[in-house]
Amino acid sequence: QIARTSLGSMQLDKITSEVVSKYRDGRLREVSNNTVRLELAFLSVVFEQCAKEWGYKVSNPVKQIRIPKPGKPRQRRLRPGEEEALLAACAASSATYLHSLVVLAVETALRFGELVSTMWDNVDLKARTIYLPDTKNGHPRTVPLSTRALGAIRAVPSENGKVFTDKPGTIRAAFGAALKRSGVGADLRFHDLRHEAVTRLFEKGLNPIEVGMISGHRSMSMLQR
Repeated sequence: QIARTSLGSMQLDKITSEVVSKYRDGRLREVSNNTVRLELAFLSVVFEQCAKEWGYKVSNPVKQIRIPKPGKPRQRRLRPGEEEALLAACAASSATYLHSLVVLAVETALRFGELVSTMWDNVDLKARTIYLPDTKNGHPRTVPLSTRALGAIRAVPSENGKVFTDKPGTIRAAFGAALKRSGVGADLRFHDLRHEAVTRLFEKGLNPIEVGMISGHRSMSMLQR
């Protein structure tokens, strides 16, 4: 994302606190506070790496500017009837895998990136598990498949390479189109399905350690929310 902006073509010593503050303000008009915070954190890591590990004589401009406050945490859950409407729209989609993708999201609490990068080699239908060797927090985990999740993944035809073969952007577009057709509120995001799944695991009686092992959350505060 940063490489596609004006910063991408600038030399390190030209990226001053003034330049970064203008970048921050411009991005805040386009995306959420949390997204901008993540981008600035990434940019900060780049400068720290350059100064501490690679010997570049540069200061970190991110440390000299105001960082946006975190946005309010999302509390969106599926409302009565929304899951059925969304799945019906997914089933009618030309992207035949979409119904399975959404069912797996709700049943397993997998992140979008984890779902679309799942390889058939890491799916064990007999053991009813999906192994995730590369996750957001860097810790691999094995996720159990409920009967419903197992049926969903078996409905995906191929058993070679990636389970979901379309590009992530294409999959997101297909989900967005199905969401619009379903009549479900436009405020629903794919990541809300992960929150829904985690909450359902607690409602089934699992304890925080068990839920964390499935979802990959390593923070009790995140699980509490």
